[in-house]
Amino acid sequence: MKKIAIVTIIDRNLGNRLQNYALHNYLEMDGFEVHTLVYKKQSKLKEVKRIGKNLLYPFVDKYKDVVWDNFNKKIKWDNRIVNESGDAINNDYDYFVAGSDQIWNPNFDFISDREFLTFASKEKRIAYAASIGVNEIPLEKRDIYDDYFHGFKAISVRENEAAKIVDSFLGLEVPVVIDPTMLIQSDDWAKIADESRLKLKKRYILKYFLGKNSEEVLNAINMMSNENDLEVFDIMNANGKVKREIGPTEFLWLIRNADYICTDSFHGAVFSILFHKQFFVFERPIEKGYGNMNSRIDTLLGKFDLKGRYIHSIYDMENILKQNISYEHIENLLAIEREKARLYLKNAMKGRMYEQKGILH
Repeated sequence: MKKIAIVTIIDRNLGNRLQNYALHNYLEMDGFEVHTLVYKKQSKLKEVKRIGKNLLYPFVDKYKDVVWDNFNKKIKWDNRIVNESGDAINNDYDYFVAGSDQIWNPNFDFISDREFLTFASKEKRIAYAASIGVNEIPLEKRDIYDDYFHGFKAISVRENEAAKIVDSFLGLEVPVVIDPTMLIQSDDWAKIADESRLKLKKRYILKYFLGKNSEEVLNAINMMSNENDLEVFDIMNANGKVKREIGPTEFLWLIRNADYICTDSFHGAVFSILFHKQFFVFERPIEKGYGNMNSRIDTLLGKFDLKGRYIHSIYDMENILKQNISYEHIENLLAIEREKARLYLKNAMKGRMYEQKGILH
């Protein structure tokens, strides 16, 4: 059995962990032995605390953040660190897959050789749905990104703008493929959602914003809540962090059972689509130091003929509420995209990227 190691962002981020699990699960189902490489070692003290929290979790409410540890058990981890065990890791795997999420965003401080698989032999380096997240590479980083991109056996990306960027370096039309979360059937995600310890008894609008909300947005959501006699459940706390009782499993349950979803999150939109929900996507304000991060949502909605779900003005909401989403049409499109992804991964492990040009278009 051939072995694959996934290299992705390791952070307490809902979408990140779900896409990690999805790619992990998809490759395992395809017959590979799969592990995810950790970002950094966990101290022995933290490990003891983690084990203690898991033991106390059913009894002690203050350890609610163990929902993350519970979900992490669904992923097989390789606890070796790349900069300490690069050669040994390289020898232990047949392929390394970088992606998805914003693994190549030049504005993130932790982006380094690890995320571009430079520790691995070139013939083993594959990128699946790698996201750059912004519309351009800063001038001072273009030389290093040029070296990084040329080191891959095969590259696919998650958004159209990322494809344009890679093309500008390599002169190749790289495929734009779906996020790993969309490789998994909704019924399989529903089974995980059913494991959620968090359950809401009343009907609700789910609110999940990673950017700042304007008063206009908040008023519009509250108005929709009042008109439909629905509560508003916010995934984020007052400090702008995900509430402690919500992990990836709870996130799935909340989306699956909501009447409406209001979000500016890419994965908020993804799982709204997978669970056939009525949803609204709000444009995320540009934050200093991060650039415009909306291209991945633009690509997602465009790929599934859902651009009409994008809220550019609050006045759009009333019109969108009257529009029915044809999920039969979307499922047909999704089946096509899943086949494109399957072909990309199959061919990426056989030949070089330039040999695949045209396969997915």
